[in-house]
Amino acid sequence: MKKTSRLFLLIALICTLVFCAAMSASALEAKGKCGDNVSYTDDKKTGELIISGKGDMYDYDGNEYSPFYKSDIESVTVKKGVTRVGSYAFEGCDDLEKATITDTVKIIGGSAFYGCEDLETIKLPKKLEKIGAYAFKDCSELKSVTFPDTLKSIGGAAFYGCSDIKSIIIPDSVMHCPKLYGQHKKPLW
Repeated sequence: MKKTSRLFLLIALICTLVFCAAMSASALEAKGKCGDNVSYTDDKKTGELIISGKGDMYDYDGNEYSPFYKSDIESVTVKKGVTRVGSYAFEGCDDLEKATITDTVKIIGGSAFYGCEDLETIKLPKKLEKIGAYAFKDCSELKSVTFPDTLKSIGGAAFYGCSDIKSIIIPDSVMHCPKLYGQHKKPLW
C-alpha cells in the first residue's frame, strides 16, 4: 500500500512540475519592462509585440530568461529610441515570423533571435554596427539578409543553421567577421 501511495505521489509531483514549466515558458504579461527605460506591449489578438522607450534592452542568459522566452509572439517591432536588442531577448520564440527593428538600434546582442525557427524576414536597422555571436542561430526559415553599410562586426556563428539563406553579401565596412557557416558547414558567402 505504501509503495502505491509513494508512486502515485511521485507521478503527481512530476505531472505538476511539467505542467508548471510548460505554463511559465509561454506565459507573457500584456505589458512590462525589458530595459531600464524600455518597455513592451503584447497584443494577444494580433500576436505582435511592440518594444518602445529609450536606451538598451536588458541582456538575458541561461540563468534569467527574457519575458518573451518561448512565447507565442508572431511579430516584433522595435520602435525608435531603443538602441540595443538584448542578448537572448527572443530566444526560442518558435512562432516569430517577422522582426522590424528601428534605425536607432546599433547593436543586436548575442543569441538575440536564437532558435526563432519560423523567422522569415527581418528588417535590419540602417545604423546597425554590431551583430552578436549566434544572434540568428537556427532561424531555419530566414530567406535573406541585407546588411547596412554601417555594420562593423558580425559575431561567430551569427547565422549558423539558417539553412534557407543561399548567399550573404558582407559590406566592406565589416572589420570583424568569422566565417558564417550554414547548415552543412559551408560558408554562406
